[in-house]
Amino acid sequence: MTVRIGVIGVGLAGSAHVRTINDSVVGGEITALADIDITRAEALAKGCPGPVTVFDDAEALIRSELVDAVVITSIAPTHAELVLACIAQGKPVFCEKPLAVTADDCERIVEAEIRSGRHLVQVGFMRRFDPAYRDLRAIIREDAIGEVVAIHAAHRNMRVPEHFTSEMHTTEALIHEIDVFRWLLDDEYAQVLVEGTPDASGRLIDPQFVRFRTEGGRHIDVEVFVNAEYGYDITCEVVGRNGTAALPGPSAPPLNAGGIEGVRHHADFRTRFAGAYRDELVEWVAGIVRGEVRGPDSWDGLVAAIVSDAAVSSLHSGVAQAIELPDKPNFY
Repeated sequence: MTVRIGVIGVGLAGSAHVRTINDSVVGGEITALADIDITRAEALAKGCPGPVTVFDDAEALIRSELVDAVVITSIAPTHAELVLACIAQGKPVFCEKPLAVTADDCERIVEAEIRSGRHLVQVGFMRRFDPAYRDLRAIIREDAIGEVVAIHAAHRNMRVPEHFTSEMHTTEALIHEIDVFRWLLDDEYAQVLVEGTPDASGRLIDPQFVRFRTEGGRHIDVEVFVNAEYGYDITCEVVGRNGTAALPGPSAPPLNAGGIEGVRHHADFRTRFAGAYRDELVEWVAGIVRGEVRGPDSWDGLVAAIVSDAAVSSLHSGVAQAIELPDKPNFY
């Protein structure tokens, strides 16, 4: 079975997903693209191995008989209505994070999916597909380090564009940690406190320091530093009562130059998580063939949105915020 895929939004992430599907996803075929920049979409279409129709209307792409399933990589404020349109058409959809910009919109998606009676939505939390994170989860599940009591982590970017805001530390960066840690621990968040230091310009609170307490009593601290300058660096150490386990450092040849001994860091997420981006799309297409969602779903997207809202509120107020989740529907 070949799954005919339409992609909405072909900027940095969308064009990368198109190339990944063309090169690495068996059973997936790009048949349609939509973007506000038609010229960009047409140029990308020419590089695809088969015929691709370019749409100037995203919802027309979703309704098209040329498309069996949809990838959404447009800007975040468009996600909710596009995902809802896919559900209304009964078409599987892979939506890059966030599922929606508000928890209310995520709830609308959850409710619509339940009414449809089918699991149709996968969210692009790719770290669940990263081999190193999967190894950490296996170590935890094997009880190799005993009861987990804490996680220490950092999320550092080389730099971010001028439009980046202090709230985006949570909605664009920390949201990955929010998802992957609850997946690692099979635990939910109970409280969050966010503090930070203004940068030299005074425009951004950067870095920010986030402390979570989970329902299971674990403590998680995350440094989010989006203008760290030296590279893209993701760290995670899991502390158990009998030992620790951590993500490995950059896998690169040793560098000795200019009086420095070390390794090169990744420049951004595209190289660090290239395999994870590939594997999440491979699993998504395999799930469509089997009629199931094999990655993070709408419920995971809703939980991430609720926790993100609490973190942003804590950043603004300077005090810890309680996190209250609704009861998980039996559908999930």
